[in-house]
Amino acid sequence: MRRKDHVKIVFILADSSLELIPPALHDDPLIKRHALSRDKRPNELILDATYHYRSINHSNLPEKHKRGRPDILHRALLTILDSQLIFDIKPDIYVHTINGEIIWIHPNARLPRHYHRFIGLMEKLLVEKIIREKNGNTLLKVTPMSLTNLVTRYRPHIIIGFSRKGRLVSKLDLFIKNTIQRALNGAKKAIVNVVGCFPKGYFSREVMKIIDNLVAISKRPLTTSYTLCRLISAYENVLLD
Repeated sequence: MRRKDHVKIVFILADSSLELIPPALHDDPLIKRHALSRDKRPNELILDATYHYRSINHSNLPEKHKRGRPDILHRALLTILDSQLIFDIKPDIYVHTINGEIIWIHPNARLPRHYHRFIGLMEKLLVEKIIREKNGNTLLKVTPMSLTNLVTRYRPHIIIGFSRKGRLVSKLDLFIKNTIQRALNGAKKAIVNVVGCFPKGYFSREVMKIIDNLVAISKRPLTTSYTLCRLISAYENVLLD
């Protein structure tokens, strides 16, 4: 079923654990020492539990169990960008952060595989709001829109959220095949896939408001990367056979 010219696949990595250190932690001694070692101000650093776990744990930050894990987003983006789906289908990729920012990722972006270089790139992106190639082409961009406005632009056939709280789908390939077929038969061709990108917990209310169909692909909790592997594989099996 080679329908890459007729259906638009969109991935949203939702509630992603990616943010600059929030103002409430700028005066924390551990944060200040780390900023000094990096020769940066606290508001120019990514919140990372590798270095800031005690600061996060002792803070009054809301949903602190979902914060400080940009490594999850790093692996998730590499999983998508390494896939055959990227080369043949060119899905649209967005990161929705825990603070509600929307980041567009060019499907041809070659992100650093080294974690510390990735963090440096994300710090630059969140401060400057855009990353360009030497030739001027945009690779990454923080877009000034809400999550609701983003999905509305696509006029999607369906927005599928993946969570263990959802309805169990035992045959993911068949579910994806049927979803694509229904999209092709209708007027709206976009299928939006929403995958959580945080260490534990559930989607925020902001994310749940946009989801049409909440599904689970296992009875047990799954990592973001494994969920994406299963989902990407299902799309490839249906669209690239």
